[in-house]
Amino acid sequence: MVPLVLVNLIAMLGQLAFLRTSMHWILLGDVLFAVTLESIAVYLAYHAHVALISNDSALRLRMASYGCGLLIGLMNYSHYSDHWVPTFKAIALGLLSASSPWLWGIHSRRESRDALMKAGLIEAHAVRLGANRWAWHPLRSIRVMYAATWTGEANVMRAIALVPELALAPDENMCADGTPHEPYNAKPGSRYTRCRKCRASLKVEPVLHAVEQVSNA
Repeated sequence: MVPLVLVNLIAMLGQLAFLRTSMHWILLGDVLFAVTLESIAVYLAYHAHVALISNDSALRLRMASYGCGLLIGLMNYSHYSDHWVPTFKAIALGLLSASSPWLWGIHSRRESRDALMKAGLIEAHAVRLGANRWAWHPLRSIRVMYAATWTGEANVMRAIALVPELALAPDENMCADGTPHEPYNAKPGSRYTRCRKCRASLKVEPVLHAVEQVSNA
């Protein structure tokens, strides 16, 4: 929250410094004027945040906050520009005012996603295959992503096992917890079955043979 507060504080001080030299009000009046100007966009951004947390539509409030932030940013820019010719102070203070609602929106969207994730209303990220897999096996990677995104599988090895032709070799036929797979009883003539624990696709003969070896040991 510190960067967000600093952005609004510096933008407000920029407005205040200009008002002190142009309005000739008492100090309290200038302070209230500057705070009011910089708080309009933040107020709209706050209500957009509340709408997001409540899983309600926030698009109009978000666009309104961006519009007000841009307008007030232009005002702060005009105070310190040389007849609208850019100066450091003009660009910096205008940018701080204009970016304030956008920065608050980033914060509120992060909190909103955390709340929705906790409530089970949105999905976690999809499986992430490494760059080497995409570079050397792009077609296989696409097939793995296709299978994993539908089932919601985020573990790389279990996602690969969802594609029957890419099932693990017999000597690697272990679950992610390091224990042997537990295949379902395969139908007669089936080449593949699934593991009871991780739902990976397994070749029938090698897997059953490996489990029998573990059982005999």
